[in-house]
Amino acid sequence: MRQRVGRVFTILSLIAIASLVLAGCTSAGGGGATAQPTGKQLYDLSCASCHGVTGQGNTFSRKGQTIKVPALSWSDLSQAYATVPSRGSVEKQVSEAISKGLDEKGEALNPMMPRWASLSKAQVDSLVNYVKTTFK
Repeated sequence: MRQRVGRVFTILSLIAIASLVLAGCTSAGGGGATAQPTGKQLYDLSCASCHGVTGQGNTFSRKGQTIKVPALSWSDLSQAYATVPSRGSVEKQVSEAISKGLDEKGEALNPMMPRWASLSKAQVDSLVNYVKTTFK
């Protein structure tokens, strides 16, 4: 059941991302050039429903099952992802958490966390930068 809910959530989130990308967020310059979605747009569309609008995390309960989604405070992330410095910078490791579903030890995160492999490196970098500068 939990895996099915996770798959449905992942599919819906991927559809939402694709819609945003295909909608062609136009650049502020008005030249009609298509720009990549911003970190804020990506977060609002794909992350906020679980991690909260302000990155505070959430707890979901249904039919006796509880899922705790962690907060995204950059200071907490920095502390967690600094435990194995050989894995790279905190930003690199958070990028891998987003795109590959890897935790601070390089192990798989909870299956409820979507693996955003469909995002480009620039999109993931933008999302990481948004989290870093917004949820201090």
